[in-house]
Amino acid sequence: MRAGILRHRVTLQTVTETRDADGGIVESWADTATLWAAIEPLRGREYFSAKALQAEVTTRIRLRYRAGVVPKQRVTWVDGSTTHT
Repeated sequence: MRAGILRHRVTLQTVTETRDADGGIVESWADTATLWAAIEPLRGREYFSAKALQAEVTTRIRLRYRAGVVPKQRVTWVDGSTTHT
């Protein structure tokens, strides 16, 4: 992978589940690593479902191999003044 395409700074986050005082499960996200990545928008669409506007954006995020990355994690990044999750 060419280093020149890795121009976005992203944060890899891992979810942790804890129980609150009432016994319910509370999810919180903790930063795992900050990495350089390539972000490529693939497509986006908006549609109406159940009388509510739904938006969907599909994005490909490429980064160098890192051991321990699993599908349960998420990626966040800042694009201008917008934070994406």
